[in-house]
This record gives sequence, structure tokens and C-alpha cells, in this order.
Amino acid sequence: MSEFQISYSLIVTNTDVDSLCATNILTHIFSCDDATYTLSPVDSFLTLEKAINNHIRQARNIVLVNCIGSRSVHELNIAELTNDCGVCASVGPGFGSFGMGVAGSVGDNEEETDGGDENEAMEEADHGEPVEEDSNGFPPENRRGGLITAIERRTLRRQEKIRWRKNRKELLWNYYLKHRCKVSLFMLELAHELGKGSAEMMWCATVGLNSMYIDQLISVETYSELCMDRLRPFIRKYGLRSGTTLEQSRGNDQLRIVYDKELTLPLYPHWTLYDSMSNDPFFICQGKLWSQRGEDKFKEILAQLGLTLAECIQNYEAMKKERRQEVFDILEKHIGAGFYSFTSHLGYSTAFSASDFARALSIQLEYKPHKQQQEEMTNSTVEDAEQLCCERYNAGSRILRDFFKLGGRELASLNRGISNYKLVLQALNDLLKRCIVQSHVISASNYFIVTIGPQSPALSFFTSRHCLSLFTHSLQRAFASSKASRRGKPFLVSVPMLGPNSGYFLVTGVMPLTEQLADVSRRSIIGKAFERAAEAAHIDLRHTFDLNVVLLKSEDRLRFFNHLEARLEIVG
Repeated sequence: MSEFQISYSLIVTNTDVDSLCATNILTHIFSCDDATYTLSPVDSFLTLEKAINNHIRQARNIVLVNCIGSRSVHELNIAELTNDCGVCASVGPGFGSFGMGVAGSVGDNEEETDGGDENEAMEEADHGEPVEEDSNGFPPENRRGGLITAIERRTLRRQEKIRWRKNRKELLWNYYLKHRCKVSLFMLELAHELGKGSAEMMWCATVGLNSMYIDQLISVETYSELCMDRLRPFIRKYGLRSGTTLEQSRGNDQLRIVYDKELTLPLYPHWTLYDSMSNDPFFICQGKLWSQRGEDKFKEILAQLGLTLAECIQNYEAMKKERRQEVFDILEKHIGAGFYSFTSHLGYSTAFSASDFARALSIQLEYKPHKQQQEEMTNSTVEDAEQLCCERYNAGSRILRDFFKLGGRELASLNRGISNYKLVLQALNDLLKRCIVQSHVISASNYFIVTIGPQSPALSFFTSRHCLSLFTHSLQRAFASSKASRRGKPFLVSVPMLGPNSGYFLVTGVMPLTEQLADVSRRSIIGKAFERAAEAAHIDLRHTFDLNVVLLKSEDRLRFFNHLEARLEIVG
């Protein structure tokens, strides 16, 4: 850190929750050492390149937080890079360090794999070594032994090609995208090593980790493993003291973080149980809430669980404590997914779970209301887009700072984020039900795809990566719940864009449901398939920081999806 103390640094960060939490920890470290820095939030490669070019002469150190995607720093359109540039990313090779044309890696010690080039592997497997042949198709040997040798050689080549075709899925795993070390966790460990850790910094890390989980970027198994392996010492240090109950600790204003069982229902402590359950993918699929009898079936499920309609339509926190615990145990047993999460307690303030806190932050950071999108359509310059991006980021950062001061007491911005999330979640689930009822999901040979209509009132929600991911995974689960055969293909979503991106379609995809259930590391080949399809069709894609989300022109969609059909054959 001594180099950062004496030199000026530039921090360029993405506008997602994990990046916000990681950057909050990093700036805390810099502030403790009186290090000078400039913080620049970005939401596209264009604004990323501009931020670096504007400060490249002044900044000795550049730190990129989750804003490089699958690219290298040297692929960006920036001036000659002579600065020390550190890359912190939750996807791809983990953490990389680039400076003076030299690349190294720090952070996780996971094994790196390099499978070479896919086309070269296929070409070698298809053709093998060339063999000279005469006009009859036989090698130019005159002896019987030479003829037998040639036949054996051909047989071995055929067997090798068959073996390669059988193992091609395993071979292609080398090219899958994988979310690995979480940046916020890495920053927490860094702060701890430097003696600058605190309960507030741990809360930032847990919120960042939970944001990855609710975005379906990591599985519950990976989430639990990270909590046990990397957060255990912090749980002991900043959790409840041994022999101290939660009621006993309320008398002081110290932040305490409790790691305990939690339900996966969205916002249920701040909502009615009926609304939370009816907007959860598990109960949507179980009750088939898109069907005519869906609501009646859902009420039957409540009756079978022993939950009365009267207590379900009141706020969950309004129940008596004993009954609330009974309901919690009933739902935990019924859902069947063992899930532990973090809950903050600061004095007598309202308790917040890290997952719900991440949901409120994601709406504040990523969601652009319709009014703001209309402003972007009118003022579509780069400077205006940068200003709106900074405003959203600063609003999310203020929520964190105010939360540490007030602990949720009368925190209007946080409560507004929770209220907005409820509205967005209900609108997305209404769109999900319409897509199922009106058969908007189209089956191609090697994937399923749904295209959202340009007149849909939910279009503005898909500017949020969290909303896009939530809708895609929820629709896939609902669509596959009726037929097991629908679980074996990738699922794509195509959304027409508004504002300055008008004329483009946002395209994303997820792996087949069977792959997601079998692979706890959540590897994905979708982003690589997008790249290869665009190369084959000679289409210029506009990439985002998420490799699985791309923008393409509306007139290029047909060619793109035709080539994508062949690329996704490997997955089906």
C-alpha cells in the first residue's frame, strides 16, 4: 500500500452491487492511509475507455473493478499504457495485473486451464495427419505389409475421431465462462490483512456475495462453501459474542452480523407472506400461477401447509413471534433448500438480510425508470449518459453510508428501493405469465428463445442486469416445469432496446436447466457461442461487461440466430 499512499490512483468500477461493495471497501482502505484517488463509475466499454484516457497521464495506478469483462486491458482503445493497472473481476481468470505490457495473476490459486483453439482442435480431430494416396485411394506401397499398415492407420484415425466426438463436451468446458472469486470477498480479506477490517466492511462483502447468488451467477453450493471457507473467521469476529443473545446486544449501537437460517422468499420480512410467496419462482412453478386455476391451486398449497389466508395477507413481521417461527419452519421444510444468510442488527433498528439489501441496491444502481429513459432519448450524448450513471452509483453508495449511520431507521432511500423492487418483481412475473400463456417461447433445433414485444410495458426493467437475469431464469424454470424435455436446451431472451440504444436488441442466454442443476460451478458457453456466431455471420456485436449479454442490430438478428443454431449444437 505504500506505493498507493505516495501516488495518485484511479478506480474505475462497474455499477453492479458486487462492484459497489468492493469499491466501498477499497476506498475505505485508501481513506485510512490518506491515499489520493479518483472514483469513476462506468457502465459500458465506451465510458470505460474515456475514463482511463482522461486520467491516464495523472494516475500512477489504475484499478478496474468488474469492468473489463472477458477482454484484456490491451484490447481497449486507450493511449499507450505505462501505468500499473490492476484488474479485479469476479468472472474469467479471477484477478489479473497488467502493467508495462506484462501480465500476471493474483488472488485465487485455482488451477488455470488452457484448451487451445477450438477450431484447431476440431480440425485436428477431423483430418489428422495427411496421408499420401494414389488414384485408387490406397497408399503407394506395393507390399501387403504396407497395405495392412495403411488400413490400420486409417482405422486408428477413425477411432480417434469417434473418441473426440464423444468427448467434445468435456473438451469444450475449457471455453466455458465461470464466475470465480468474488471481488467484494477479496477486498474484505485485503482489508483484514492490512488491519483495516470492520463489521461494516464485512457487511459490504456479504451483500456483494448475496448479489451474486440472487443474480443466479453462483449456485447455493458455491455460496455456502464461500461462507464456510472464507467468511468463517469474520463471522466469529463480527457476529454475536459467545454466550450473548441478540436481545442482550441491542443495547449498544455496534453493528452485529448474524449468520443463520434464511428463507429464499424475496423481501418476505418487508412484505406480506402471500405476495412474497406468489412472486417466488418456486411457488410460481408449483402452483402454475400462469394458468386459470393457478390462484386456486396456490391457496390450496397454503391450506396444505396450515397457513390461513388471514395471516398470509398481513405483513410477515406483524405476526406474533412464536407463530412467525412456526411459519418459518413450515416454509423451510416445504421449500427444502437449506439456505443460510447474513442479517444485520444495529441497536433496535429494523433487521435487514443481506439478500434483501442486495435487491434494493440492485434496483437503485441498475434500473432506469421510464422517465429517465425518456431523458436519455432526448439527451443521448456520452456526457449525459455518464452523468446519469454517476448519479445512480452515488445514490447506491449513499444508501450504504447512511445505513451504517442509521442502521435502517427512517432510511427513506433504502425503503424506496424495497418498494420499487416489489413493483418491478410483480411486473416481471406478470410478463412471465403472459409469455407462458400466449406461447411466446419458440423452440428452435438447439435452443429455446423468447422475444419481448416492443410495446411491452416491462421493457424499461431490462436495463437492469439483475432484472434480466431474474426474468430469464424464472421463465426458463416455469417453461420447463411442465415437460422434462424442455430442460435439455439453452434458453435465450431477446429484448428491443429503448433510448440511445434504439434499433438494437439485447440478447442473453442461460445454459440448459439440466446443466445448471448438475454443475454447481455454473459454467456457461453462451458468451463464447455468441462470439463465434457473430464471427461466422460477420456481425459486429456491442459487448457488455457481462459476456453472456450482447447488443446487436435488429437487421442482423436473423443471420445471428441462424449461425448460433450451429454453435449451440454442442450443448444440446
